[in-house]
Amino acid sequence: MLGTFIRTRLSRQRSTPARPLRIRVRPVLHGQLGRLLGAFALFEIGNLAATLFILRATDLLTPAHGLQTATQIALGLYTAYNIAATVVSFPAGRVSDRLGQRGPLLVVAAGVATFLVSYVLFALTGPAIALLAVALIAAGIGIGCAETAEHVAVAAIAPEHLRGSAFGLLATVQAGGNVIASTIAGLLYTIASPAVAFGYVAACMALALAALAWAAKPTPSASAQSDC
Repeated sequence: MLGTFIRTRLSRQRSTPARPLRIRVRPVLHGQLGRLLGAFALFEIGNLAATLFILRATDLLTPAHGLQTATQIALGLYTAYNIAATVVSFPAGRVSDRLGQRGPLLVVAAGVATFLVSYVLFALTGPAIALLAVALIAAGIGIGCAETAEHVAVAAIAPEHLRGSAFGLLATVQAGGNVIASTIAGLLYTIASPAVAFGYVAACMALALAALAWAAKPTPSASAQSDC
């Protein structure tokens, strides 16, 4: 009987035509889902690598503490950043689940707003360890909220037949945005000033907040998105 079952299954698999795998970009970019991914793109091109936080803290603290001590303090603050990101991700996930479709958007918006505060502090603060700690912890809270809820927000809005394409496009936005953010901010940090670099990413966060507010408004025909 087992042999008959296996032969039957193999026969069915051979008779089922293979469906080509493809990412559908155009339908994903329509309506509320497209606005949401646009908001995420604005966030990601301002989502700096944490190494620039460490560099900024080290540069600010070196005149008063020396390079070695300043580096140690900056690495200690980076540890606080990681702890904040880890601790916040759990309640952020629960809030995303409990508040329905708007929950993930609210959590991402909270993360983006916290990043905005962090970047303004990095742009304007002096060599005050307490303020640098607040800036790094705020950045950790921001990443803990935003990265936890981005995928949930896409899953809540994307139609089932476009969900795979939406996740693929989100991954592209995240990877490409991180490279763009660090490249542009790094150049501005070197050529212009740290304040200009962090001002750039703070502007990205402000634009992302506005775009998230726009994305929160549902499109009347969202449920009828085409898969062409």
